[in-house]
Amino acid sequence: MRRLSDTWLSAGGSSRGLVQCWSSGALDAAAWVSGTIVAAMSGDPPEERRQRRTLGRARVTIALEPRESQEPARARWLDAGSRDVRVSSGPGFPASTAEFQHVRSSLASPEQVLVGLIAERPTQADAAKFAFMLGLLFTTGIPMTGVVPAGSGGMRAAARFLRAHGRRWAVLPTDASYATALRGCDVVVWPGNQGGLVQAAACVAAGIPVVMPACDGAERLLGSSARRCIAASAEMKPLGQRLLELCGDEGLRRDLRTLLRERLRTGSPQSFGEVFKGVWEEAVRERGR
Repeated sequence: MRRLSDTWLSAGGSSRGLVQCWSSGALDAAAWVSGTIVAAMSGDPPEERRQRRTLGRARVTIALEPRESQEPARARWLDAGSRDVRVSSGPGFPASTAEFQHVRSSLASPEQVLVGLIAERPTQADAAKFAFMLGLLFTTGIPMTGVVPAGSGGMRAAARFLRAHGRRWAVLPTDASYATALRGCDVVVWPGNQGGLVQAAACVAAGIPVVMPACDGAERLLGSSARRCIAASAEMKPLGQRLLELCGDEGLRRDLRTLLRERLRTGSPQSFGEVFKGVWEEAVRERGR
């Protein structure tokens, strides 16, 4: 992240622009520039001292939480040093039934279960391990297709593994907007890599069940769906067990999709888009003075 900041500055980028932070790693990078910072964060505040200093410089912190957690969330981020906290239910991408079916049909056949993999950066995604996990599920009789962001780590190893097994299931890298691909997934896996909780919040806001390890903010995000989605750890076996339960039960997936949509529908009075747009317009006006 520091190298990204150095590259931007060496290319003539301003150190005093608007800086958008979506993870604790981005807060690390923003420590080296003097621009106006807007932090959109999920889960609990960072503990690392430099990240908290950057958080204290942020013009606004947008905390991504369900409605019932608004006031506790605001207090938590203010205690961590944030100057101004706005609460939103998450950057969900609306996914109507028609849109879900359209995106899904472009990636998998009707009888297949479509599973997405969350990673803040493509290189954090382990496509080979993902292909192996889906292969284990395939042996139980569940037809599978996985989708990963283009540039994911381990793609060559995944391709060799799939070829050796006759390509009876698939792992598809997508060059299109990965958020668009996620709209069509039946289930999404977040293995706990840094920053992925924001993407998980976006999927939950769209009504997509997310299998994830136990972590700060997971139960608040998933609510009553947590016992069906949260694995004991980020290891392949507990994640795979949760994934097996969801992939093998279409009725359960349908019920969770309805439950998650209803949960987030009672979220912040303002949508994430409205909150984020307002924050950026305020910041731009202030920079122009």
